[in-house]
Amino acid sequence: MIILKIVRVVYQFMAQLQVPHAFEIMFAAQIINQYVLPFALWLAFTYKDVFKRAKAYICPICGAEKVGIVEHIKVKHGENALEDKRVKAMLEARTQRGVFKVSKVVEKLRLSKVGILDYIKKMFKAMLRKKN
Repeated sequence: MIILKIVRVVYQFMAQLQVPHAFEIMFAAQIINQYVLPFALWLAFTYKDVFKRAKAYICPICGAEKVGIVEHIKVKHGENALEDKRVKAMLEARTQRGVFKVSKVVEKLRLSKVGILDYIKKMFKAMLRKKN
């Protein structure tokens, strides 16, 4: 970005001296530096996060990104690998993601006629019990 800024300043000076096509190059360098390059850098650094496959998980044992993570663990690492602490933690986190959907929480609260604060307290107490 700094190099393009320097190129733009040089061609701006050359445009003031009325060098042919200097204004077009200066304008192109400014557009690239202001719009294209920041987006390209953002995309380069966040490519894996932006274009991550739906329901893809990273294997805690080998680091491979797979859609059917349980099947991958069974086939590649064996049945006993499901008893590994890292795998259990990943599978537990995967199953708990669905619990926090707003519609399910609202439905539970509506059916049980429990206030939201009471529900949150119970949920965190249950999470602490599981953790301990």
